[in-house]
Amino acid sequence: MNVSYQPLWKILEDKKMKKKDLIEIANISENCVANMGNNKYISMANISRICEALGCTPNDVFRFCASDER
Repeated sequence: MNVSYQPLWKILEDKKMKKKDLIEIANISENCVANMGNNKYISMANISRICEALGCTPNDVFRFCASDER
């Protein structure tokens, strides 16, 4: 099973935010955002920071998908 952060990118798009804005408000690193851009796993601490900053839940940030889908 793979992870996809497409739900998070949709939230940012809807809020007219850039990844740079997310880095600042969620206090996460550029490396963390780069890992999400490559659909790599990130820590629950970072997921928690993102959820707190955006007022959402982990289900709003990522989803699990089959290995052939992104």
